[in-house]
Amino acid sequence: MRFNSVLSKNELTARWDERTSPQRFAGGDDLFDNIYIARRSGDKVKLAFKPRSGPDLFSTVFRGRITGGESGSAITGSCTKSGADYALACVLAVIMAVMLKAMYDRGLGVVGLYTGMLICAAVLAVYLLPKRGARKKYAEFLKDIARKG
Repeated sequence: MRFNSVLSKNELTARWDERTSPQRFAGGDDLFDNIYIARRSGDKVKLAFKPRSGPDLFSTVFRGRITGGESGSAITGSCTKSGADYALACVLAVIMAVMLKAMYDRGLGVVGLYTGMLICAAVLAVYLLPKRGARKKYAEFLKDIARKG
């Protein structure tokens, strides 16, 4: 994902800080407003949609960086999952593999083993792929940051 801006890199960084500051979302209604939690370290940025209630396991986050050039600047990045989500997915995959191995040792056929592996891979893919509509939500918010004034 890339969001071009006519603003300079410093102006875009300042706009990022202004639009993602906690004060902007203070007093927001969690049920009706889109509230984001943002972090910036130098050029690197991270933006997470705040769930309506409690922690949202396997939620999509935007990770990217602010780049600058002669004709303006841009926010570039992609929608991913958090590192904890990937670690949890690996743990789940190992547990599923151990369960399938135990079932195979107890007489599960090769077809059953492959079917179980396919089901496990599908379940992990559902959790690790971005949720439907998540990219659109981030794109709308990031376009608003990148546009001038």
